[in-house]
Amino acid sequence: VVKVAQRNTSKKTGSKLGDGKRVLLLDIEGTITSISFVADELFPYASKELHHHVDSLWSEPECKEDLEFIVAECKQIKDNDSTASPECLKVAKLSIPLPTGGKAKDQAMAAIESYLQQLMRQNAKVTGLKRLQGHIWRKAYEACKIKGHLYGDVVPVRVCLIA
Repeated sequence: VVKVAQRNTSKKTGSKLGDGKRVLLLDIEGTITSISFVADELFPYASKELHHHVDSLWSEPECKEDLEFIVAECKQIKDNDSTASPECLKVAKLSIPLPTGGKAKDQAMAAIESYLQQLMRQNAKVTGLKRLQGHIWRKAYEACKIKGHLYGDVVPVRVCLIA
């Protein structure tokens, strides 16, 4: 089911879309693209690019926010789940804000990357991971490093919905 919704753009909501903008929100897996594209292309790409992404963007606000969110998630898991993985427990020991340089940064980065790679191998549905993967994919799409797959009926339906 595809829905086009009018976004509430009143000043109370703080909408970033602006007045009169509409949102077309679509699920990708199996809806507008094949599940195999996600599993065979997007997930491996994020896994392969994780180190470069984190290393090159460590101090950038968006990446820093993603990584600190992941640390906070691990702290919450540690406090509420006695079966937290050793990788998660290592990340939970990190302090926020994360270190900005030197050996402390390298150790924090290694701990976070190890934990995220574990989650990706498990195909875990963890908010911090999904958020970071989304940012990795966005950069790849913008740089034309990956190209999406769409079912043939997606564009005509989209055109009809937004007309």
